[in-house]
Amino acid sequence: MALKYTTWKVTDEKELKLRLTSHQAATVEEKIGMNLLKIFMPEAGEEFTLPPLKVMLLLVHGALQQYEHGYSFEDVYDLYDEYVDNGGDQTTFMTEVLMPLFEVSGFTPRGSKDKKTSKKKMTVDK
Repeated sequence: MALKYTTWKVTDEKELKLRLTSHQAATVEEKIGMNLLKIFMPEAGEEFTLPPLKVMLLLVHGALQQYEHGYSFEDVYDLYDEYVDNGGDQTTFMTEVLMPLFEVSGFTPRGSKDKKTSKKKMTVDK
């Protein structure tokens, strides 16, 4: 059975459980004015888009409500500052916190570390 949440390691002593419920996802979508998957889609001519920090933190604030309720949006700014003070950065935050959050919340397919993929060997005949 797949985990129902992912964790955000803010500091060595502080890990928080994250999961966006459908209600919280809809609330965040309403606040940012778009579908959550669109925040990762590049504009025409862009190869990659990094969502604005405020949008990323709105996602985390929504995701905290299921298991770690009680944090205000202002608290999330402080948590992110702690994360940065302990070596975190925005790109790593996106790849190691938000992407797993999208998986456990049902927005993107869950990656399976247990899946064995067959790799075809390429041979060259002489």
